[in-house]
Amino acid sequence: MPDPLPLAEEPLFTCSFSRSDDLLSQWRAYGAYAVEFDERLLFKELKKLVECSYVDDDKTNIAIYELTGAISKVSRSMERHDGCLGEDGIDALIHLVNVAASFKNHGFHEERELRVIRAIESGDESIRFRAKGNRLVPYIEVEISLDCVKSICLGPMPEQELAEASMRMFVRHIEKKWQLDSSNIEYELTVTASPIPYRST
Repeated sequence: MPDPLPLAEEPLFTCSFSRSDDLLSQWRAYGAYAVEFDERLLFKELKKLVECSYVDDDKTNIAIYELTGAISKVSRSMERHDGCLGEDGIDALIHLVNVAASFKNHGFHEERELRVIRAIESGDESIRFRAKGNRLVPYIEVEISLDCVKSICLGPMPEQELAEASMRMFVRHIEKKWQLDSSNIEYELTVTASPIPYRST
């Protein structure tokens, strides 16, 4: 899971998925290859996928509803724990932060994004780092099985047919190995290519 949101004592790490499968704006923004996941299996393994909100009125209504609920839960928690915040109150605050992390600017609405959100203590040993330009980017690894992966789509690119042939060869190796390792002999990973041309004509 990549960049945390934001850097803090307990930073949030997010992993983003999109329900938009073949849009030129997404190819331009994110690269030449798109991995399609089985949402049902992904949800089963990751436990929770949060749908992002883009419309301002929707975000306002959600924020009011969730904030009201969190205030009520925190108040009850403090009553039960002699003025201190109990685990139930902490859970309510964590949920509120997760809701806020699902709000995005309307300009990104084409993404139709789903997010996995995880809060990790800043000193946790599971946090790793990679270089990005002139800075280090903290990230965590979350394992999912290959069963969750349905297909790989190649976006608009030069020599797309050659790239597709190479990807099919690569995928066959992965597919056969997973069939043996997982005993799931019916597993199949398909490869497709976007019909969007690399150059406009």
